Amino acid sequence: MDWLLTLLIALGLWACLIALLRWKLGDRVVFFGPALMLKTARSREYIMRAGRRPFWGRYGDVAIAVTLMGVFLTLAFLLWEATLVTSIPASRAPSPQEAIGIPGINPVIPLWYGIAALVVAVALHELSHGLLSAHGGVDIKSLGLLIFIIPIGAFVEPDEEALMKGDRKRRMRVFGAGPFTNILVALITLVLLTSMAGTIEPVADGVLVVSTLPQTGIPEGALITEVGGQEVRSPDDIWNMELPAGQEITVRYHLDGWKETSVVWGIYVYGVLEGYPAENAGVEAGDVIIEVNGTDVSGYRAFLQALNLTHAGDAVNVTLLRYEDGVWREVNVTMVLADKYDYYLSLGIDDESVRGKGFMGVSVSVLGVRGVDVEVLKEVYANPLKNGFESAITFITLPFMGLSPVDGGFSGAYITPFVSSVFWVLFNLLYWVFWINLMLGLTNSLPAVPLDGGYVFRDFLTALLERIRIPRAEERAVAATRFTSVLVLVLILWQFVGPRVL
Repeated sequence: MDWLLTLLIALGLWACLIALLRWKLGDRVVFFGPALMLKTARSREYIMRAGRRPFWGRYGDVAIAVTLMGVFLTLAFLLWEATLVTSIPASRAPSPQEAIGIPGINPVIPLWYGIAALVVAVALHELSHGLLSAHGGVDIKSLGLLIFIIPIGAFVEPDEEALMKGDRKRRMRVFGAGPFTNILVALITLVLLTSMAGTIEPVADGVLVVSTLPQTGIPEGALITEVGGQEVRSPDDIWNMELPAGQEITVRYHLDGWKETSVVWGIYVYGVLEGYPAENAGVEAGDVIIEVNGTDVSGYRAFLQALNLTHAGDAVNVTLLRYEDGVWREVNVTMVLADKYDYYLSLGIDDESVRGKGFMGVSVSVLGVRGVDVEVLKEVYANPLKNGFESAITFITLPFMGLSPVDGGFSGAYITPFVSSVFWVLFNLLYWVFWINLMLGLTNSLPAVPLDGGYVFRDFLTALLERIRIPRAEERAVAATRFTSVLVLVLILWQFVGPRVL
């Protein structure tokens, strides 16, 4: 019940804050969903004066072009994703929380880095709207802070009636400024981030442990350089090793200094698939496979060779080591293998080469760890566009792989040019300012009202239809924008619903 008490206390404090603000500020406090808008007229004149400079006209023209590019790119991306949904199993479908870019709700966004980045992104987004409104002669009614427990952003409130009735190009500049500013900030922080990444150097060549099983005793963030007396420079070195199964070996690694630990060698069960033979036979995550049908499993290649000799429906005997009460004990199980082809089909993969092959239903890891070449992590951050689209997607999805923020464990594998703790805080902050701004910019570029991209798309389409002399151009553009708005909503929902109904 601790969570309930915490929630009640938080709600009580929030109610007290609302009451205090309403008492002190009156109508300047407005409810905005669960958040509050704290309005003020301060800095209004400064924004009005600054927005009159000629520079903002050129800035707005570029913003229109970039936002229009974003309109078509984001729509194309959503359509492409819709075709991929059919091959995603329900177990791997995204959760609704992952679609909400709010720290504390989205599980991949770290709370404090996320809040700081969101404040920057929203404040600059709204400021750009204000400056372009001022440039177009549209009055700014108010500006201020958006608060939900803590400040999470800012807002600028132009005279909406004057904006919508005014010149079309002026209106497109105002709406295009927000997404463009966020994308521009993302690009600037990307340059700064990659420059910082280029200054770090690994403590040594080796394998950086990203995740690990508790039975190994090897912590996350460890930089493994030696296994069983053999030098390790990449994950392939570990996967290709052949050592006596079940034998204790020494692993040397760096984490807050050089350390050694004893680990049982073998093929560790990293995960067990629900409803498959291994689970039915009682196999558990953390078990070490040392024999399959009497064949020693001395390494990953030996494990694959043993499985390749089996077929779907075969009954196989598997000898395991299981860590219980501080002692490794031998366990023997028998399982009837499934068809690997059927499992692949469940993932949307039609591969005839695996039809009829035996399948246990486990994911495995040599040594019980999963890691990356220590140079790869540096390379991903320092050269995010090295291999084009693929590298860019990898860079953006680092949070989903547990590789951003670079925490205290991973950061210990690198030498930094100045105080390590300060370096990594700044490094992580830059990444999340990039990430949040990019997501906010692209999301607001979608051709859906009330997003900025929807208004830009509608005005662009009106101008295009008028140019080619289509009757009732504005009416048709409004209808088309309504259609794209509904289409965008359906495509977004389809990402969550599709894998669960197909």
